[in-house]
Amino acid sequence: MNVNEAPEKLLDNITPLEFWVGKSIGYGKPRYKRFWSELKHAEKPVSSWILPSSSKSDELEGADFSDVETLITGYTSEGTTLLAQILGNKDFPYPKPMSLIKSLIVQATNADDLIMDFFAGSGTTGQVVLTLNAEDENSNRRFILVSSTEATQDESDKNVCRDITQRRLCSVIEGYEFRTPKGVKNVEGLDGNFAYLRTKRLPIETLFSSIHHETIWTALQLIHAESLSLYVIDALIQQVVVENSTVLYLPNINETVLQSLNAMCATASTMVVYTWQPGLLRQHFDDDRLSFLPIPQFLVDRFGTGSKA
Repeated sequence: MNVNEAPEKLLDNITPLEFWVGKSIGYGKPRYKRFWSELKHAEKPVSSWILPSSSKSDELEGADFSDVETLITGYTSEGTTLLAQILGNKDFPYPKPMSLIKSLIVQATNADDLIMDFFAGSGTTGQVVLTLNAEDENSNRRFILVSSTEATQDESDKNVCRDITQRRLCSVIEGYEFRTPKGVKNVEGLDGNFAYLRTKRLPIETLFSSIHHETIWTALQLIHAESLSLYVIDALIQQVVVENSTVLYLPNINETVLQSLNAMCATASTMVVYTWQPGLLRQHFDDDRLSFLPIPQFLVDRFGTGSKA
């Protein structure tokens, strides 16, 4: 092309640069380049590859990791050894290694995020958060750990959250010591604090015993309908037809109620279902015609468990 014939705007006459990103050109592949200050996360996204830290070079021979980012993690023995040093026993089997949880939290969270672990186990997540905050002055991560007692009929007093999780976190914050072949080693505590809370246990048979079901059903009908139907004490499901829809109230949920609701789905067009456990019903029914709603909060406050109405 003659110099005088070159286009005025070159970019308007070639394939957009984004087209070439990731494609092989010559001996390489073009990639995006971004400044560090523009990144929300400095860590590269990981693939599904998690490599044991003890992997030997010959074990990885032939594997191509040039286009993936991997996590290096220890085995559960790493977590077992650490927990035994902190608590002085091995009462909790197969705790997760700190290296794995730390890598995942760094990948998935920012410095001021709240990390929730609903299967806290030995409390590895909590120790990782405290460690990250200690390592980086800009990190102010917080955690909420949830665990059951794991009590059984043979071990009615068993409480993993009390005897393992909270003890570990206390030791990590206050500092601890453990014996080695060369003598006692002291580990300094990490800055931080936490509150240990226990939920109150209620017998399932008394959970809904003090709820004013008749009054709640009347109020729900007033929200949707102009006329009212009486509360049928022996009925598993209270219902009223409103135009092209049916409004239901489920005082309790059991297998018989689920079967009855499933049978009603065969004839109803759309149904609005009020229940004290909407999440549970959504697990059993995947039907666009059903809307599962919680009991409105103002009714819970006035006529729910513990009310003085």
